Amino acid sequence: MTISESSSTAEHKEKQEEDLACPICLSDAHEVSDAVVFCQSPCGHIFCVPCLEHFLLKPKLDDDYRQSQGMMDNEDDYYYRRRPNTGSCPLCRQTVNLFDLINIKDRLPIYSKNSSIKTWPICDKKYSKQPIRLSLPSTEEELLNRLTEKEGAISGYGLEFDFSSSNPGIRLLSDEMLVTASSEATNDRGSSSNQNNMKPLEFQPWNNFHFFAKTMTFQGNIHFPSFVTRLSGRDYRYDQLECLLQFSENGHFVRDGYLRWKLQSTAAAKAASKDHQSSSSSTTTLEEEEHFPLDGTWQVMWTSGQSIKIHVQRHCFDCFQEWYKIELDENHRPRFPWPSEYGQGVVQTSNQSLPPGDQQGPAVGETFEWKTNSDMPAYRTIVWKRMGTAADLSDDAWKLIRLQPDHFVFKRILAAAGGGGESGGDDNDSASALTRPTYHSDRLWGNTFCQAFCVGLASYHFVGPNSETGALEAYISYEHPRTSSWPPLDNGSAVPSRVPFRNTSYDSETRTFRGDICWMEVYGTRWQGEAKWSYEIRFDPLFFFVEGGTCRMTVGRPDHQFGVDLVYVNAAIEDPLRVSMRNDDGPNCESASRETKTMISHLMMNLLQNAESSLFDFNL
Repeated sequence: MTISESSSTAEHKEKQEEDLACPICLSDAHEVSDAVVFCQSPCGHIFCVPCLEHFLLKPKLDDDYRQSQGMMDNEDDYYYRRRPNTGSCPLCRQTVNLFDLINIKDRLPIYSKNSSIKTWPICDKKYSKQPIRLSLPSTEEELLNRLTEKEGAISGYGLEFDFSSSNPGIRLLSDEMLVTASSEATNDRGSSSNQNNMKPLEFQPWNNFHFFAKTMTFQGNIHFPSFVTRLSGRDYRYDQLECLLQFSENGHFVRDGYLRWKLQSTAAAKAASKDHQSSSSSTTTLEEEEHFPLDGTWQVMWTSGQSIKIHVQRHCFDCFQEWYKIELDENHRPRFPWPSEYGQGVVQTSNQSLPPGDQQGPAVGETFEWKTNSDMPAYRTIVWKRMGTAADLSDDAWKLIRLQPDHFVFKRILAAAGGGGESGGDDNDSASALTRPTYHSDRLWGNTFCQAFCVGLASYHFVGPNSETGALEAYISYEHPRTSSWPPLDNGSAVPSRVPFRNTSYDSETRTFRGDICWMEVYGTRWQGEAKWSYEIRFDPLFFFVEGGTCRMTVGRPDHQFGVDLVYVNAAIEDPLRVSMRNDDGPNCESASRETKTMISHLMMNLLQNAESSLFDFNL
């Protein structure tokens, strides 16, 4: 470079710095306070951190976002690109993650990785899959055991997240996975020259991790020298795990997230399997396959127009959460059976022969036709189009598993009364500190009212007058894992666990409570466009249920009516109901709505059957 060219480059850089401004708020980097930091995204665009953070964290409207990203068909890609802390660059629409932002002054990450875990609210906590009390506990425990055996840690079952301040990582509660005993010569991509002596994986620390307190989001990854699951005869090999966990506001459970496993290339997987087979004399020996011409990435297309992308490794793949293994018959033609739920005896076959000398099969862009004996016409002819070869598999093939509460949720492992589990922390960290709601027939205060028999699913908790100020204290609880499917606040932060009522009053003669939920006033943001909800709640004479009332919105939506749209009963109603039924007088439900009577009748039927378990989920 000449002196003149060097001078020109310096002048250009100086001019860029002079013109530096955020394209969202138009703030000049030289005029704003030093407290406002400017950052650069991976795509090279520069913004002030508050603007870009707000843009990335705001809720994404599903249909609009999917269409803007051109990803209407691929659910995994769609979710991955709209995961927490991630959005599109406002200027070029490239995917941007908060943890990839760089400070333009010192060129260091805005949010540093591997920061002190002792400052995190989840420090020294452990999380494992636990039932969400949607049915009898024994039934859910049995289902959890079956899923652990069938799906395993790849799908999040039998997996524990340990956020120890000294060594955070993941722990496997079974020996379904194997990892190399030595990680010597492991490079950045997770491959290793020593791929024998495999042993059960017990604990693996995170290599890199971040935590973003505003959205209660953890993100970490692990590089494995070589890692194979031997679950249900499957032979998939991975070399990296990427994980994201978004916790509830109180840190009690994981409300959203994913496990994302990267498959090894076929060549590396074959080498690892060969080394393992030659060195192992135990029952963990894995069958060696030598001929995998269909390995790679494929677009599967049905005549119905539906399509999906799959990754084939060692002639194994999964599609719509089902596992398939391709075999070659004596004429080297591929075939594999379908699961029985898609029809008894359905087999997918091809007339195209793949002789041993053909290691690659169809080239990229070419198609491969299959036939089935399915009763459904749309699935009798299936076409695969090759998108990538076996060599491409190492970079392209990721298996993504969503971690959203259904029957089970990753929940904190609490200390049992008398010891065990977590130690330390405040009183709320022990199971003994959590108590069921209590019933009070002569007053509102001290009662809890819930919908769907679920405490913490927007349940109402009436605490009583504050001893110092005299203010009437009450709050709405969003502490149950089932609220995880609800959208975040409009600024992207998690819905608070407990939201206080403001401007409260209570008329004891009419048993009417009034109060406001002030989203904008308390939290500085809206929820689904709402700045405030105004409540008027009227109770029956014995405080068994909510008799009537309204919840008024602020953006022109219709009022929600108690007893119809919002059906609430006392969460401690079972004991007084049992006494009432024993005395053959029953509860007085004349003022209850039809929907409320239905809830109470379910409770009475459960009591008549002398059921040992409560219908209520107390979220303990």
